Amino acid sequence: MKRKGMKNIFIWLFVFSWFFSLFFNVPVQAQSLKASPDSIYFGPGKKITVSFSGAPGNGNDWVGIFKAGADARTFISYQYLQGKKSGTLTFNAPEEVGKYEFRMWEKEWTRQIAVSNQVSIVYPPAKLQPGIQKMNIGPGKKVSVSFEHAPGYSNDWIGLFKVGAKEKDWLSYQYLQGKTSGTLEFNAPEAPGSYEFRMWGREYTKHLTTSAPFVVQWGPVSMKVTVSSPDAQGKRKLTVQYSGAPGYSNDWIGLFHGGAAEKSFITYQYLQSRTSGTLEFACPDDTKSYEFRMWAKEWTHMLAKTQAFIPKNGPPPPVEQGPGDTPPPPPPPPPAPDKPFTLRAYPGDGKVFLEWTPPQNTSNIIGYNLYRKTSRIPYGSPITDFPVKGLNHMDYNVDNGMQACYYMKAVYSDKSESAASNEVCVTPGAPKATINIPANATTTQSSYTFTGKVPPGSTVTVNGVPVTVGTDGSFTATVQLQPGKNTITVVVKTKTGETITSTHSVTLTTGKDGKITIVLTIGSKNAYVNQQLVVLDVAPFIDSGRTFVPFRFVGESLGAQVGFTTDASGRVATVTYQLGSTSIILYIGRKDALVNGRTVYLDVAPKIVQGRTVIPLRFVTEALGCKVDWDGQTMKVTITYPA
Repeated sequence: MKRKGMKNIFIWLFVFSWFFSLFFNVPVQAQSLKASPDSIYFGPGKKITVSFSGAPGNGNDWVGIFKAGADARTFISYQYLQGKKSGTLTFNAPEEVGKYEFRMWEKEWTRQIAVSNQVSIVYPPAKLQPGIQKMNIGPGKKVSVSFEHAPGYSNDWIGLFKVGAKEKDWLSYQYLQGKTSGTLEFNAPEAPGSYEFRMWGREYTKHLTTSAPFVVQWGPVSMKVTVSSPDAQGKRKLTVQYSGAPGYSNDWIGLFHGGAAEKSFITYQYLQSRTSGTLEFACPDDTKSYEFRMWAKEWTHMLAKTQAFIPKNGPPPPVEQGPGDTPPPPPPPPPAPDKPFTLRAYPGDGKVFLEWTPPQNTSNIIGYNLYRKTSRIPYGSPITDFPVKGLNHMDYNVDNGMQACYYMKAVYSDKSESAASNEVCVTPGAPKATINIPANATTTQSSYTFTGKVPPGSTVTVNGVPVTVGTDGSFTATVQLQPGKNTITVVVKTKTGETITSTHSVTLTTGKDGKITIVLTIGSKNAYVNQQLVVLDVAPFIDSGRTFVPFRFVGESLGAQVGFTTDASGRVATVTYQLGSTSIILYIGRKDALVNGRTVYLDVAPKIVQGRTVIPLRFVTEALGCKVDWDGQTMKVTITYPA
């Protein structure tokens, strides 16, 4: 009976649940995320709206924006839903081109419950249109360019380039100051050629577009000469009527003997910025041949010249020189002497390395003969039985301490030789390097600079970093030091193949606790590093509530590797620090920075003051692991590293 009763209970429960589901079933709302718009142009201040529904309703549910495909923890920004189950959020759009998506998470990182559609950040369809297609050269001329669909950053810019020029070889540029469209006016180029405008977004982040080219050329000119009748003394006047001159103050017309060399004028007159007019010249001798020539900007370009004429026989025909036409070119220069340009010699231990540049004409050269003399053996036959192939040779048949002199001749296919090259003399011997670092050197500065002298032609590395070596073998190197003893390894490789390695030690002394202490005073150029005075180029100052200091001083005093990059105009664009495992990149004029590759935001931007780059002190020092103490009464800042 008990079993039968239990069975009946289960049957009634099943029927009841079926009946309840028919009449009282309430569906569970699905989670969803919808981002709008689907596509946004790259630029500042753009927004993305995301609508959500079906959130669990916890206070710490959240929605974040991610780069499409990024792992779960690399969000760009996020917002908590504050217990809401549905609604709309507005996010700042990323300022980097790519595909992005929104993800909804329950209770912090408990589980991901929804992913939105993807949003594309794309570069805008920028346009550039120059105001002209062709213009004539002249002083003070302008060329305009209209632009559309710039991103809208203050450091978007348009530059004027010669067609085919490299990215950073602009002639002039202007920042767009946040404008997305408008018209700019540039000084027109004053040299003939094809030019174009190029638009860049956020300095050199992206080359957005290039305009159609326009042509700058010398304009059409004319000269008409008249010859007067002889006066009472038998003298004639030559009158030149001209037009189309460019308009420079130093444009000129000169009288030359017919066929005379370029700068062999008889007399001349400047046009004084006039583009047309009349000049009068005295005729030296009406029985000789003359010609007039018009030049722009002193000797920059000969615009036109008349035919040669004899004054007593009448004037030459008028000259009509069209744009782009070029007067007959001067005769080509005589060919260069057919001999090698330069022979160089580098002595080594029982050997001499020789290298040379070839003669101008190498079409029939089959090799080179080298000749040697010493105090024992005069010049005679070549030092090799066959001509040397290539442009260098190692001579092993020499003695240390005995001077050897050399010259060289090119050998042609008919076995003839060129004229001799220059002579060079060297004395072989074991190579030596002088490194000017004292034994057991100590310093309180975090950078150490030293000099050295190596055999000419050698390469030098200091702690693995190449160093520039002068033609005489001298060099200067700087290394960054860490507190305590530092090892400096100098490796010299000579032209003759020897390697010279030397190791030196320099100790960076710190305080008694083994730390570096820097003391700065607002408004004073006197700073102290471990109680040693250092005079700054720019005194620390306060702006917008933040203390600014010279960027290089702080980094080098802490022993960091300090670097910077410049933009096309040579201005500092970024500054970098590397201290241990910490790297920092700061952008001049921008509030975003990279710390170990991750974007962080400052409340004030680095800038340039009095020609010096200054950075916000607290941000940099704390990012590098320093402790910073502030004394408001004395206006002193004390930095301790490590913290």
